[in-house]
Amino acid sequence: MEEGVPPLPPKSMPHPNSPGDANGDANSLSSAIIPFNKNTYVVQVPKDQIFRVPPPENARIIEEYHNKMKTSKNRPYDCSCVALVFMVLLGTAFLCLSGVLIFYYVANPGVPHLNVDHVALVDPSSAKPKFDITIKAQNPSATMDFRHLSGGKVDLFNNGKHIASDIPPDFDVGHKDTTEIKLSLLSSKAKLPKEFNSTAKGSKNALVPLSLSAEFPVKLGFGILRMRKKKLAVNCDFKVSKTAKGLNVASQNCNVNI
Repeated sequence: MEEGVPPLPPKSMPHPNSPGDANGDANSLSSAIIPFNKNTYVVQVPKDQIFRVPPPENARIIEEYHNKMKTSKNRPYDCSCVALVFMVLLGTAFLCLSGVLIFYYVANPGVPHLNVDHVALVDPSSAKPKFDITIKAQNPSATMDFRHLSGGKVDLFNNGKHIASDIPPDFDVGHKDTTEIKLSLLSSKAKLPKEFNSTAKGSKNALVPLSLSAEFPVKLGFGILRMRKKKLAVNCDFKVSKTAKGLNVASQNCNVNI
């Protein structure tokens, strides 16, 4: 803003009645008038209304500050917060892994041992004979126990042919404990295989090959704690022979998986 030009001091004008040269008066008036410049403006403002205009660099500083604030707001997380959250998650995962390893080391959950203990053929001459089979389950773990949930299935085969089935009963096998699982498999065929006929008639040398396939839904437990449900799969290949007391398990090979 340009400053105002101070007013010119008053100049005494010649009296109209005083003698003088007319040309001289005209020259004096023209010299008193300020020459006009189209690029110059004279503005007079009272002192109490004069405002100071900030320099241009101030606008640049303010613009940079606003841009910085917008960038910080658009950033989802601060680097320090992300690092802190990552460290907390890493520490939690390490503690959980250590707890699981210690738990398994202390509990020592071993696979239970199952074997066919007894086999009996009930009513072999009936329309649907029945097989009573007793399985002995032994838990080798010192702290872990097995609890059978409702459900599962047991199938009996002879030379690859399905001959009987049953739904297993509920049972629990405590740590360092042995439990008997009694099954009653109903025959799916009216006639038994020829090997059973010779065995039933008392042929002591006849061996009947059988295969038992079972699936038990179980939960492993450590005291009051229970793990998620698992499937206990059992496959036993065994042979039975005729004795004076009934059928005898001559040989067997059982595999158990969890």
